[in-house]
Parts: sequence; C-alpha cells; structure tokens
Amino acid sequence: MNLTRYDIMSDYFYSNRLSLHCNNSLQEKSSIWIFWKCFYNQGMTENQHKTPTIIGFREWISLPDLQLVAIKGKIDTGAKTSSLHAFDIRHVKKGGKSFVRFKVHPIQKNLEIVVSCIAPMVDRRIVTDSGGHKENRYVIHTTIQMGNMKKIIELTLSNRETMKYRMLIGREALKQFYIDPSQSYLLKKNSKQRAYLKDVKAGKITTQTDA
Repeated sequence: MNLTRYDIMSDYFYSNRLSLHCNNSLQEKSSIWIFWKCFYNQGMTENQHKTPTIIGFREWISLPDLQLVAIKGKIDTGAKTSSLHAFDIRHVKKGGKSFVRFKVHPIQKNLEIVVSCIAPMVDRRIVTDSGGHKENRYVIHTTIQMGNMKKIIELTLSNRETMKYRMLIGREALKQFYIDPSQSYLLKKNSKQRAYLKDVKAGKITTQTDA
C-alpha cells in the first residue's frame, strides 16, 4: 500500500469472526488493533519507508533540551501541535532575543519535583482546547525523544495542573508512528528514564534548575 502525505487510515483486524457490534469482543485488546497513519511527508526518507513503530495512546517521552528526562504524554491526534504543562511562565530577554522561562511538575500527582526550564520563544498565539476554551499561549521549539525517534517540534505551554497528563502529543510529533489506542507504553523506557524514575520513587529527586 502506498502511503501518501495526508492519509489517515484506521485498520481493524479481526480473529475468530469478531464483530464490531459485539461489546465483549471490543474489550479484547489482544484481538482488535487500531492503527492510525499520521501525516507522512511526501519526501519520505529511507527510514520512513520502513515499517512504522507502533505506540500506545500514552507513552513515556523525554524533552532533553528542557532537562525533562521522563514525562508521560498522551497521544492527541486531534491536535497538530503538542502541549506541555507549565506554570510560572515568564517572557524574558537575553542578548536582545526573546525566551520563555517556566517551571514543570514532570511527574503526575507529585508537586515536590520542580524542573525550571528556559527556551527560545517562537510565537504567542490563541489556542482553542478540546473544551472550546481559548488561551493565549507561548510557543517554543524543543527536541522530543520517543523511543529511538528524536525530532524538533513546536510546543505550546499551558497550565495543565488539573489535567491527568502533563503533555499532549500532537500530530506533528507522530509522523513516524502507528497508534494502537487499546494499548499503553509500548515504547521501552531507556536507561536514563529507568534510572530517573527509580530515583523519583526513592525520593532522591526534588527540584532541578536550568543551566
């Protein structure tokens, strides 16, 4: 099958004559796989022609430029741009250039761990969330790492303290992936993530500051 730039495909695989109308069967995650092809570029590289990696509806990711070693992200194919939970967001000038300083609670339900970040400001724009609420957000560029994939993405900053996930991962970051919404955490944690989360569990990590 040829993959074009704007294909979004959902394929349903059935076994044992499974029916979409059978509620019990729909709950059997091992029997039904739903894969979404997310916006392949026309000029695909050799690596992109290989079988895409399958990810779940939530994954552990890293934002190395922001010193965020491990953070849970929820896949959001309804959004083009990814969004990161942040607070104490401030616009600052350094050497005549615009930057954004902000803080992050990277671990859900843990307000003791605070990571202070700084990143070049790309834009400030009105963003409408899934509930229809409009917010004027700062926009930055930063590197995201998901499994073996590393790329620079656009990221908006919003206080998601009351939300379940610290980060929503939009379509821009998902071009190399198929998504199976019945699964979670299909990408293996790397050694840095495992060590970091082990230290978090042991109470060895509290506040981190940017360089």
